[in-house]
Amino acid sequence: MNEPELQRAIGEIAGIRAWFDVDMARHCTFRTGGRARVLAEVAHERALAKLLALLPGTGIPWRVIGRGSNILVRDQGFPGVLIRLDQGLAGIRSLGQDRVRVGGGSPLAGLLGECRRQGW
Repeated sequence: MNEPELQRAIGEIAGIRAWFDVDMARHCTFRTGGRARVLAEVAHERALAKLLALLPGTGIPWRVIGRGSNILVRDQGFPGVLIRLDQGLAGIRSLGQDRVRVGGGSPLAGLLGECRRQGW
């Protein structure tokens, strides 16, 4: 899939903001690393499902990176789509008995706050 086709296909999915040829140092905790072909920020499960249905047929590599903290993109960059999960995929819920369910879009600080509230 060439670049204009990829941009159009991702752009047609409601609930996704996408940046192309993006410097990932600006989007990760360590503030270092290479460029990604695409950084797609997904707002909700429906958008994520559509994106994940699209990508395997393209041959373009992809990775889900949660909120994007604590990742390193090699200096040579990532030739595919990095999928960042937005707050719509966050949810933190205590399940009792020292268990918590955490959405991939949850900030680490939110998880730590919930653990503190539970006395863990």
